[in-house]
Amino acid sequence: MKSTDGGYNWVVGKAIIADSGYVYSLIEHHFKPGLLFSAGGSSVYYSVDHGDTLKLLATVPVQFVESLAIDEEGQRLFVGSAKGVYEISFSSVVN
Repeated sequence: MKSTDGGYNWVVGKAIIADSGYVYSLIEHHFKPGLLFSAGGSSVYYSVDHGDTLKLLATVPVQFVESLAIDEEGQRLFVGSAKGVYEISFSSVVN
C-alpha cells in the first residue's frame, strides 16, 4: 500500500516484496524524498521512485531485521536486529 498524502488515502503499490512478502521496517531518506529503504526478513531493499520498484541493497546475517535508521550525513543505513546492529553504505544509491 502507498500513501502520498500522509495516510489519508491509500493505493495498492506496484512493488513485489521478496523474502516473506512483508515489509517489517520502512524509512525514507531525509535529504532525498522518494528514496526509501525497507526490510523484509534478512534482506534490505531500496527504491528511488517512492516505492514503485524495489531493488536489493544487501542481505544481513540475521533471521529478522527489526529496525532501520539513516545517519545524519545521509550516507549510511543502520540495520538493527536481535543479533546486533549492521552498517550498510549506500552512497552509490543516493548519487
